Amino acid sequence: MTVGDVTADVAAVGGENSVALGTSAKASGNTALALGKGAQVNNYTTQSGTTVTKTVNSGSTAIGNGATVTGANDAVALGSGASITGTGTNADDSMSIGKSATVATAKDAMALGTSASVASGADNAIAIGNTAKANTSNTTAIGYHASATGAGAVARLVKIHPLLQKAASASAVAPAYPASPLSLAMRQITLVRQ
Repeated sequence: MTVGDVTADVAAVGGENSVALGTSAKASGNTALALGKGAQVNNYTTQSGTTVTKTVNSGSTAIGNGATVTGANDAVALGSGASITGTGTNADDSMSIGKSATVATAKDAMALGTSASVASGADNAIAIGNTAKANTSNTTAIGYHASATGAGAVARLVKIHPLLQKAASASAVAPAYPASPLSLAMRQITLVRQ
């Protein structure tokens, strides 16, 4: 495509009812939206020998320079380098917002903030803050470099002194009964040196 004096390659949309706008943007999933240079919504594809298997994914959105959603339905990646990576349906309904925020094969998960991340298999996990990490299912990490591991764990940033910060790392044993927000908040929080 050429506009004025600028010429750029624009990928064919590919998916039904999809829109791709930007240099090298691609929206191969159905009802997908890819906006920005290199933004992509991709179907999950595997190859074994000469056999190619494709899972057609629908409803996902990638907005930002290099934002990508692969192999997920109804997922949103928003921000430069934000990404959600699944293998067909195991990253469905996830959200990744912020520069380099990532969700790796986790359903119903959220990574919000620069380099916030939800680990592979950490379904229903939430990471909020710069480099916050939710490592296992049903965990919540809030704040700079907070890291939550263990079913139902909650980790949050703890400020000891303005010049000294420590991240909280929480681990917990899953209760035999449904956890309430109050019981989750009261779980043990262990300080870890940066």
